[in-house]
Amino acid sequence: MDPRDVLEGMRLFQDLDPQELGLVHQESETVTLKPEQVVFREGERGDSLYAIISGSVRVVRKLPAGGEEVLALLQPGECFGEISLVDDESRSATVIANEASELIRIRRETFNRLVEEDPELALKLYRALVRILCERLRATNDTLTFSRDLLSGLMDKGA
Repeated sequence: MDPRDVLEGMRLFQDLDPQELGLVHQESETVTLKPEQVVFREGERGDSLYAIISGSVRVVRKLPAGGEEVLALLQPGECFGEISLVDDESRSATVIANEASELIRIRRETFNRLVEEDPELALKLYRALVRILCERLRATNDTLTFSRDLLSGLMDKGA
């Protein structure tokens, strides 16, 4: 998959015109990973957004009792780490390459420079980020509602 095609297919960049997309592509870098290579670890400071050109990665979290839980399997065209573009918090999960993979990386400093230099580009990118984060919030709310209802049903049966 061509890196520019990957960027063009990402929801974050879907509203950009070809010139803006070219600028983002020009400012991004390519990262090559070996199988089982860690992209970043849970708890590390976030500083970049990644998009998968080829290969696949898994997103995992540590379990309190030990071991880890796979939260997601991501394929070419998918991205992760968007939140790190807007906050300076630690990573909420670890991302590991499942196989030889190639990623696009956009660093927070690069993203900030791009949006500071072009207010129209900034508006498009921040609108897209808000849409993405709202979708994730809705999904989290749905999961919490389902879990609460399931727990309530189990407690009712046990009472």
